This record gives sequence, C-alpha cells and structure tokens, in this order.
Amino acid sequence: MFFDLDISTLIAHLFVLLTAFSVHEFAHAWTANYFGDRTPELNGRLTLNPLVHLDPIGSLLLLIAGFGWAKPVPVNPYVLERRSPSALMWVSLAGPFSNLMMAIVAAIPFRLGLVSVSDAYSALATRGSHILPTLPQLLWVFISINLLLMVFNLLPIAPLD
Repeated sequence: MFFDLDISTLIAHLFVLLTAFSVHEFAHAWTANYFGDRTPELNGRLTLNPLVHLDPIGSLLLLIAGFGWAKPVPVNPYVLERRSPSALMWVSLAGPFSNLMMAIVAAIPFRLGLVSVSDAYSALATRGSHILPTLPQLLWVFISINLLLMVFNLLPIAPLD
C-alpha cells in the first residue's frame, strides 16, 4: 500500500493511522473505565500516547504491507457485566464510534467551505511536489481512513470490535 505513495501522502497516512489507532483504543479504555473496569487504567492504556497503543508486529506489517493493527485494550467482562448488561457492548462500540467522530470533525472544514474537495483531490494527484501534506490532503485522508476503520471494526469477525 505505501510503496506507490509519495512522501507527503505517506506522512499523511502514517499520522492519521497513529492518531486513529490511539484515539480508537483510548475510547475503548475510557469507556471500560467509565463502567467501572479499571483494567485498562491499571495496564497503562488509559492514555492517548500512541506508543502505548502500538503493537510491534502490527506496526511493522503496517509499514511493510500497508495493513496493521494496534494492541487491543484489555477489559474484564465480568466487572462490566456486573455494572450493566450492555456495558461490554458500549465498550466495543466506543472504538468505531470514535473513528466516526474523528471523520465528522475532519469533515467540518469541507462542510463550512473552508476547504474544497477539489483541493484535496489535486493535492493527492500532484505526486512528489511537496514533502509535507497539505491541509486538504490531510483532512481527506483523515476522513477516509477513519471511516474505513469504523466500518472494518464493525464487521462481525472475532478479533475486531
């Protein structure tokens, strides 16, 4: 995935993935903590620090193959079930919901007319002309990746949310 990207698009993708993974896993940890499960807090996962949430193998594969993952947040379902029968569901949905919220926030400048979609497309199409991503390019990648992560994590497959 990353081999055909220019440097600015690669930087945008890596920045967005680090942010999305961190916020996604933090949302799981915060929600579990809210429902009384201190497991994420005791394991040091109640933080937005990306280094805490990165999985070494998932990060390496992300760089090599363009597909990776973060460390799942440990939760204790027994503590959650005692608090509320639906607590585990809310903890699971917190990650994809955070991805949806990040995509919506990144879409606000487009909706307000501060940034145009054509600027985002032209920034993505102009390969190699700049090193750092432009704001439209970064926002477009932010929206795209977060929506993709949200949908992907809602698939009913065992290790996903």
